[in-house]
Formats: sequence, C-alpha cells, structure tokens
Amino acid sequence: MDWGNGMILVWFIYGLAFFVLGLVILVYPKKDSKFDLAQHIWLVGVFGIVHGVNEWLEMFLEIGRPLPPDPTAYARILTLSGSFVFLVQFGITMLSRRARTRRLLRLIPFLLAGAWLAIFLASTPPKRLLMGDIWGRYLLCAPGAFLTAWALFSQITPLKAMSRRSVRRDLAIAATTFAVYGVLAGLCVKKADFFPAAILNYETFTLLTGLPVQVFRAAFAIIAAWSIIRVLDVFRWETREALRLSETRCATIASAMPVFLFMTAPDLVVTFVQGKGLEVLGRRPEQIQGRHILDAFPGGESLADHCRQALSGRKFAATVLMDGVPFEIYYCALKNRAGAITSVVGVAVDVSARMEAQRELDEYRRKIEKHAHEAAVGVLSATVARHVAEPLTVTQLVLERAVADLTGPEAQDALRSSIGRSLSELSKARETLNRFMEMTQPDAAAAEQPIGLYQIAKRTMSVFADSALRRKLTIAIKNMDAVPLLTVSPREMEQIFYHLIQRALDATDGRVEQKLTISCCAGERCIELLFCDTCGGIRTPPAGNGLSQVRVPTGSVSPVGGDPNRDTSRLGSRALLPAADDVDGLGLGVAVAKRIVAGHGGQITLETGPENATLRVRLPATRTY
Repeated sequence: MDWGNGMILVWFIYGLAFFVLGLVILVYPKKDSKFDLAQHIWLVGVFGIVHGVNEWLEMFLEIGRPLPPDPTAYARILTLSGSFVFLVQFGITMLSRRARTRRLLRLIPFLLAGAWLAIFLASTPPKRLLMGDIWGRYLLCAPGAFLTAWALFSQITPLKAMSRRSVRRDLAIAATTFAVYGVLAGLCVKKADFFPAAILNYETFTLLTGLPVQVFRAAFAIIAAWSIIRVLDVFRWETREALRLSETRCATIASAMPVFLFMTAPDLVVTFVQGKGLEVLGRRPEQIQGRHILDAFPGGESLADHCRQALSGRKFAATVLMDGVPFEIYYCALKNRAGAITSVVGVAVDVSARMEAQRELDEYRRKIEKHAHEAAVGVLSATVARHVAEPLTVTQLVLERAVADLTGPEAQDALRSSIGRSLSELSKARETLNRFMEMTQPDAAAAEQPIGLYQIAKRTMSVFADSALRRKLTIAIKNMDAVPLLTVSPREMEQIFYHLIQRALDATDGRVEQKLTISCCAGERCIELLFCDTCGGIRTPPAGNGLSQVRVPTGSVSPVGGDPNRDTSRLGSRALLPAADDVDGLGLGVAVAKRIVAGHGGQITLETGPENATLRVRLPATRTY
C-alpha cells in the first residue's frame, strides 16, 4: 500500500499531538502545587514542543519544500535526539529524588547524549544521518520513554489520598502509553546492517501489521497528550481544594471566636461579612452585606475613616466602640496583580474580656503597690521610732540622776516639780514609741501554712510584664514546684518578690537584653529563693538606694539550714550580705524584703560573680511538699 500523501497527514497529526501536549503543560498553572510532578513535568512539556517540531520537519522533508532538504535533515536529527534528552532528564530527576547517589544518576542524560554525539560525529557522511536517527532512538528515546513511564507510575501512590480515581486512571494510561511508545519509537528503527536494526525495523513492522509504525506512534502520541492533559486537572483540583479548605478554616475560626471579618469595596460598600462577633452586635450577615459601611455598623463614622486610610495602602489596627462593646479592628488593603487596590479587609476582635482582664490586672497592681507603700511606711516609721527612742532613753536616765541629786532638803520644790513633770512626759513619749514599734514589728509568732511559690511568682511577674518588655528585661522562673510550709504569709511572700524584682528592673537601662532568673532550692529544714540577674541590679546598688554590702566574717554560721562547720570566708568578696541591724543603709525596697525575711528567722545573702549576681533568700521551712 502506497502511503505517499497519507504519511504527510500522519506526521502532521503526530507532531501536532506532541506540540499541543507540550504547550498545555507549559502554560498550565501549577506554581503553588505541592505535588512533586508539578515541579518537573515542564521537562515533558519541552519534549513535546521539540518533538512536535521534529515531526513537522520530517513532514517538510517528505513534501520537499519550502525548506532546503540538507539543513532540514540535520535539524530534524538534532531535534529528534534533543527532545528525547528532556524525557531522560525527567525520568532521572523524578526517580532520583530520594536516591543516595542522586548526583551520579543525574549524569546519565549527559553521558547518553555524549555517546550519541560521538557516534554521530564518528559516522561516515553517507551514513551519518541514518546512524544519528538509529542511535538517537536506542540511546535516548527508549531509555527516556521507559524512565518517564516508570516516573509516572511512581506518582500514582501519592495521589491515592485524593478522592479522584479518574486522575490515577489517567496517570496509569499515560505511563503505559509512554512505555509502549518507548518500544515503537525507541526500538523500532530504520533498517541497518547490524542487530537489532536488521530485524526490528520499519520494513519488518509494516510487513507484520500492514501499517507504518508512524501511524501507531501518532496514535499513541494522541493518547499520551489526552491522558497527560487530563492528569493536569489535579493541579486545578488542588487549587480549588486549598481554597475550599482555606474558606472552611476561615469560617470555622470566625464562627468559633468573638470576631467577624468584613470586606468593603473602594466606595465603602460592604461586600462580605461573617463571624460570631456579629452576635454581640445583634446583627446578621444579610443585614449588613450590600450596605454602605456608615449604615451597616454602629460607629460607622470611625470605620469609614479607617477604611479610607486603608485604601491608601496603610496597614494598621484601631479600637472602635460599637454599641458599648470595644472591638479591635485590623485593616489591610487587597491589591490585584497590577498593584491597584480593589478592596479593604477588616478583622474585628471583641476585646471586652481582654480589657476587663487588664482592668483587673491594673487593680491588682495598684493593691500590690499600696501594700508595698504601706510596708515601706511601716519600716520607715519603725526606723524613726528606734532612733528617737534612744535619745529619749538617755535623757530619761540623765533626768533621773538629776532628780536623785536634788532629793536633799535644800532643793527647791519648784525645780523638783518641773523635773518630775518632764520625767512624766518623757515616760509617756517612750511608752507611745514602744507601742508604735510593737505595731510595726510584732513579736508574736505567725502560724505555719503552705505557700504556693509558683503561683505567687507568676502573679508578680504579670505585674511587671509591660515594664520588663519596655526595659528589655526577661524574667524567667524555674524549679518553683516546691510547696513549703512557712510562717511567711502569701502577702508577705508577694512583697518579697515584688521588691526584689523591682530592684532588678530599676537597674536596667533598656539598651541591651538582660535577664532575671528566679529559682527555688529546697533543703531539709529551709528553702532558698535565688534571684540571679545579668543587669547589675543586685551587684551595683543605685545611688541613694543601695544595698549595704558587708563581708561575711570568718567562721560565721548561717542561721537557717546552714552547715555550722562551713567557713564562709572562702567566698571572699563574692559573699556579701547586709549588716544585721543596718536598716538605714538599705534601699527602701530591699529593706522591706529584709525586714520580712528577718522577722521570720530568715536571712538574705548576696553572691556576686563577674557577669551576674545572686540574691539568696533563706527561710526556715517545717516541711516541703
């Protein structure tokens, strides 16, 4: 049968099928896909474009015009072998992603292409085109088609999670088509005087089937193009599924939290609104959508002004009061691909609970500060009372001596009476001062009770959270799980934490990152709270409010939980503690903490190092849980 003009049509359809395949693959949107196939299938697209051109060059050679035959023949050989290189590259890339010898495997396309080029150049001119065609199919087409089929089969398993069986079916068809195409185009070649070209060639195939092999190649090219194009639908499905999941997540969040989302056009008409936060306002989405923002929401004037600011490209947040409920709204402008602003998106969060929590925190902070102030006033009053009581006592003794000297009969009654009256007044003043000191420093033993150190530490840290953030001070706690049985009350323990944290915070300058670590060590009959800082807040007392530091005498014994045989003089200048009765030399905050600790039989010591300082607070504990 003479196929003459019929082969021209076959080559045209053959080339068109692969060209369309390549064009669709290259232009199909798949940039954001998570499938491995999307990252490398462009190689198959390039193969389709180049191989389609190759078949059209074959058609022009058959027609004999309009291209010159010799350049066209060489161009056809180069496009034939070059197209198959992309198939080999695709198969190797897909199959070597998890192989340990990935780099060696990726050399295979270059080795095969180099071997083909060497054979092509080494052939004699009369047989160069024939050898180029035959070995291009043996070395590049057959391996490339089989590797591509294998790679496509390997992608069926990752797609099993999808609920689309048609995609897996089309992928299997495409893989099978490329495997058959590898036999038809890679092993069936033009006749030559060597094996296997002498047996499996175009003439033998035509005698066996009655049709040229190019007809079957064209048919399988159409099937490959059809199946691959259908497989590409997985990327569109993936985009739709991602959009659906995004909308579902957004709707779930908006319906579960006190928030609502809205979108306005440039003319401030609400185009979208959704969220549980609308229930707080007593509104439904259908009552708002399609209306101007001035009419859609209470307090619309502020919203309209904020949306106009967002239309200028500015991103910001603002608090708006709607029907007495405070909402914090985050504004952002949406832009199209050309960069023009098309709408404004707002996310409104009901912050009434947060503001109430902030109010309670501020109230708690004020109470703590008030208690600290009252304690500081009490300590200061006790100090004044002690300093006044001493001269009063001396004065009383001197006057008593004077009275004793004036007891003779020669003494004047008036002088005796005046001195006696003075002694009476001094006694009253001393009695008053004694009662005042008893009130400021009671001697009665307090009842023991469990103390939650962790809860107290967390509450106190929350008071300083904002200040520490501004001053770049990180406050950390660790090993605070112990629950000791102490005579210290929770309120007194809060004051100890408050004043010692305040001391470290006051020493920070806000220029560099600093850290204060608070930890607890439990002994047999005591606990130790360690306040370790890196900012010099304990090591370097502030002017006028510093901690009086005294070297520990040799052989001094710790009064709480210490080892009586421990010689603290070995600490040298690193073991510093305030003098036992020197309250005047303490900063006011540390003086309050020291007074509380000493009142319960405890002690405060200071250990300094080259880069940090540790203030150790020891308190006697009956038991520790």
